[in-house]
Amino acid sequence: MSEIITVKNLKKSYGTNQVLNGISFSLEEGQIIGLLGPNGCGKTSLVHLLPRFYDVTKGAVFINGVDVRDYPQRELRNKIGVVPQKAVLFSGSIRDNMKWGNECATDEEILEAISIAQASDVLASKENGLDYIIEQGGKNLSGGQRQRFTIARALVRKPEILILDD
Repeated sequence: MSEIITVKNLKKSYGTNQVLNGISFSLEEGQIIGLLGPNGCGKTSLVHLLPRFYDVTKGAVFINGVDVRDYPQRELRNKIGVVPQKAVLFSGSIRDNMKWGNECATDEEILEAISIAQASDVLASKENGLDYIIEQGGKNLSGGQRQRFTIARALVRKPEILILDD
């Protein structure tokens, strides 16, 4: 397997506050990593450096051997699916929400993503299935249901890298 993510001697500071210092690791395709630690230790900063929500202070982050700073932003962001800490859904059908991830997605692709996100049971319980209307912010869904559909939306894009920022 080849390395999909490589982080080398990563340092990140916000002004005088250094949150990451000398982080290095590699992940191969198919590997899963979990970041654990107290609030403020740099977990979110680390994962936000991958899609370049902001840049490293020193060191480098590579995806497929290419420094993330060398990718055009759109190309880089298309490689990465990010599920935010707060699940966000929009007013409209479940199908419409899934198509925010990929506007060309077929129902089969949407159903596959929903299955992988373990939301098939939720979908089956909703009258009209994919045409079930979600209220703004997903108010008519539980927190867990919103999270599963947000994960499914990211999976519909078929990203190389999936980040669950939870």
